[in-house]
Amino acid sequence: MNKYDSMSYCRFVLKSVYILIGIGATQLNKEDLKLAELKKTLMRLREALEVEKTDITRDSVIQRFEFTVELSWKVLQKFLKASGLPDPLTPKNAIRDAARTKLVTDPEAWIQFINDRNLSSHTYREDLAEQVYASAAKLPPHVDELIQSIENQLK
Repeated sequence: MNKYDSMSYCRFVLKSVYILIGIGATQLNKEDLKLAELKKTLMRLREALEVEKTDITRDSVIQRFEFTVELSWKVLQKFLKASGLPDPLTPKNAIRDAARTKLVTDPEAWIQFINDRNLSSHTYREDLAEQVYASAAKLPPHVDELIQSIENQLK
């Protein structure tokens, strides 16, 4: 096991089994977790990334990146909490718990997305806007992985 806590992972697996067989856990479904909304925000981000880059489309990508990162961690927070783990309370804690429970495989990338999302309020600086835009282009496969991991747990 890596640097992440193996006890949290064991509790998560056990709680996930309980959820799957319906013993003593909050029943989860895709609607409660807002997975459809997450898929939609991801689709909208991809659409914006496909448009030729101008200042206006860059700003649109940044806004959609913010929405996607924000909704990703909130979906993750709900899933982890319903799976019996303590409420992570912050995006970075949610990502650390997701790494421990194997919902994401690259927590360092996710932490960078969160950092870049926090920078996005300063996009009046050209260099920061470009950094956040570049980060937005890397986000979609990570969100795909998160969605797939959660959906696999819900099966």
